[in-house]
Amino acid sequence: MMVDFKGMNFENSELIEDHPLCLTILQVYAENVRLQKEDKENKDTKWQGRACAVVPQSEEDSSDSEAWSESHGLLIAYGLLDIELAGREDGIQYRMTTDGERLLKMYEQYQQMQQDQNENTQAA
Repeated sequence: MMVDFKGMNFENSELIEDHPLCLTILQVYAENVRLQKEDKENKDTKWQGRACAVVPQSEEDSSDSEAWSESHGLLIAYGLLDIELAGREDGIQYRMTTDGERLLKMYEQYQQMQQDQNENTQAA
């Protein structure tokens, strides 16, 4: 099912609807970039370790690391995450692509519009 985002149609929006863990992963990478930008000593604000390594996982998620791997794979296949081999010690590094950032921003705008509509409906 394709999510319309109320007129903000984006071809990869169905990924968020069908695989909510992909949304969580994108949100984690976006938050990490924001935090890295605040760190003056950190020069590279895009590349980072795998999200499941930095996110406290729920009991359900920790028992199903395949879901994390599958979600990362989907995000890479859809062009929403890039990967790079950083070296032996750092392993694979990930970063959100421009399309990933755009999808996340559109989703968040849609969520805000939904919240505003709900508040307006309740106030009326």
